Amino acid sequence: TAPTPTRRVGTDSEFYQLETKLAEFVRPRQPGEALTDWLARMLEHPTPAGLRDPLQELLRLHYRHRFDPPGLSPVEREALRHEVKACLTALAGLKKP
Repeated sequence: TAPTPTRRVGTDSEFYQLETKLAEFVRPRQPGEALTDWLARMLEHPTPAGLRDPLQELLRLHYRHRFDPPGLSPVEREALRHEVKACLTALAGLKKP
């Protein structure tokens, strides 16, 4: 039998939904481009730049969810979900280039 693929921790992060939406405003993330580099480039664009602080905090939570062995507390995990949803709502109301 084939081995069961293991699910990588944090691949369920809502930040990936946000990345998809943000790519509508600025060039999508390039293969191998770190999210931190891509977000910095994206925040140079005037449209989503108003979300700078929330996006940077969400990226911090995303990285902890993905790579920090202890992960996020239940409260932090819910904050990631909630704040991504709030940013998606804000972005939906912005004019795309």
